[in-house]
Amino acid sequence: MRLGIISDLHANIHALTASAEFLRAQAVDQIVVVGDLVGYGANPGPVIDYVQQHGFSACLGSSDMRVALPLGDREGRHGPAEQVINWSRDILTSEQLDFLRSLPVGGRLKTPSGRIRFFHGSPQDPEEKLDLAGPEEKLQVLAAQYPARLIVAAGTMCPSCGRWAR
Repeated sequence: MRLGIISDLHANIHALTASAEFLRAQAVDQIVVVGDLVGYGANPGPVIDYVQQHGFSACLGSSDMRVALPLGDREGRHGPAEQVINWSRDILTSEQLDFLRSLPVGGRLKTPSGRIRFFHGSPQDPEEKLDLAGPEEKLQVLAAQYPARLIVAAGTMCPSCGRWAR
């Protein structure tokens, strides 16, 4: 089984379609979107529709959660990013918002090579950032809690160095 894994689309339909075309050319069997379908970009609705129409597996990202769920006033969430979140919420249809609300926090796939677990942020919270450069013991605990051949985490940041993990 060949998997294509993408994340952090942030409402960029052009990046999504280009990535999907590339992955199809690589003869992948399934595409998995590891959160953040919306946020920042100008096309949240078309991104959601594309993911649905093409049957991609997906999980909830931090931006998806902030758009789809009424989390109230959040300290430190002001400026252009929060404006885009509010704008996205206003222009999405109720069906598109329902789709975001239906996304699981994480997912798992059985493959001939073993189980794959995926999530955005952490297994419990799409907004939590795993420290991928931190103590290896913490990542070993995570691996023990979520046994899999491969664990895919998106939207993570290396707090030690301040860089996004890619």
